Amino acid sequence: MHKYFFMAALVALTLVIAACTTEVEVVKEVEVTREVPVAAAPVSSEPRELNLLVGAGRDTEAILQFFPENLTIRVGDTVTWKLDSDEIHTVSFLPEGVPVPPFPAAIEGEGPGNFMLNPQVAFPTRLPDGDVEVYDGAGFFTSGIMSDIPQGPPGAPPNDRITLVFAQPGTFKYVCLIHPGTMTGIVKVLAADAPQATPSQGDIDAQGQKESAQAQARMDLARQQAERQSEGLVNFRYHSDVAADGNDSWQVKAGATEMVSADFNIQILEYFPQNITIKSGDTVVWGSDYFHGITF
Repeated sequence: MHKYFFMAALVALTLVIAACTTEVEVVKEVEVTREVPVAAAPVSSEPRELNLLVGAGRDTEAILQFFPENLTIRVGDTVTWKLDSDEIHTVSFLPEGVPVPPFPAAIEGEGPGNFMLNPQVAFPTRLPDGDVEVYDGAGFFTSGIMSDIPQGPPGAPPNDRITLVFAQPGTFKYVCLIHPGTMTGIVKVLAADAPQATPSQGDIDAQGQKESAQAQARMDLARQQAERQSEGLVNFRYHSDVAADGNDSWQVKAGATEMVSADFNIQILEYFPQNITIKSGDTVVWGSDYFHGITF
């Protein structure tokens, strides 16, 4: 009896197992994640040599700007500014609180009205083939007038760049002494072992190209504005006290900049209109919002 009961129980158990095997088994996978700390890439404190551009534009278009305008480096880095324009510029670091030297300088012993080009503006503190200067936040350091055309004796290199090694942390402003009101830049110098990352030469080039493209777009807009204004001036004549009765006065714009933003970093060195036909006795009035000359 016990034997048959056991066999019957075994058959029943087998039937139950067989029945269970007909069910669809659902397996749920659970993904287990955990945060793994990743060590930050070490910031290199090795001194680097970096390059910036001074100005942009060719022929009658001049962009008075450093590219890029702002730079972050480390103590010990070397920076070279290279002229990239037909326009003359300087790269000049002045001690804090010292005013920008004027472009013209009075001639000692001469009467009022006699001026010369200020030597502080004209000449570099380091000759083109001299030792690289070390900037520590004090003293006067300047490229002098930068030009692609050699100003020295035959065979002399052009004074078209300036190189400085930065020895002290700090934030230092520099300026073009020829265009001091519009053309400025900043160098922020971190300690050699500061944890912050600094831009690579590739980053610097990319930022400079971005700022240059933005400036060129403003240049294109300035030309459109000046040409539209020029068309109006050619077709517009008026009588004034300057012109005799029966004669006309004409207006000509000397140079142009972007008038909406009043961005004086953008300069077109042309007259608008360039050509004008008048009759004898007429008057022409030239006006400018920048410094230019009218010379026959």
